[in-house]
Amino acid sequence: TTINQPNLCPSTTWYTNAITFANSSTAGTYVFGVFVGIDNTVYVANQQTNKIVVWFEGSINPDKILSGNLSSPYDLFVTTQRDIYVDNGQSNGRVDKFSFNSNISTSVMSVPAMCTGIFVDISNALYCSAYISHQVVKKWLNDSVL
Repeated sequence: TTINQPNLCPSTTWYTNAITFANSSTAGTYVFGVFVGIDNTVYVANQQTNKIVVWFEGSINPDKILSGNLSSPYDLFVTTQRDIYVDNGQSNGRVDKFSFNSNISTSVMSVPAMCTGIFVDISNALYCSAYISHQVVKKWLNDSVL
């Protein structure tokens, strides 16, 4: 199950006149990881600038920009508590965590390669799909060992 699973009625249709709220000048040109939180906040991992860019619902300009020694972040996952888990594995070999009200990251998991997919399940386990090493790595977040 996904955290933010929409409930759609059978007659739901797509809105054909979409609104572009971010382009290459605001989101960057190397954006791979995109996450929409339960409050419709949009998070993107920008490999070009090594930052996470955040837009709150209804914003057209970024509301928050996080860096924290990231190196080519590929993917990210945001919990219901708005903790951000971000790939920092390409050069740094880890997954980092930003608490919502902090601009400082902490390392929470060592990884063999960049994480092309990140997920935190309801049991508080963090998963990293390390594409280059053909592995899925799992870590319990309440475990103090990286």
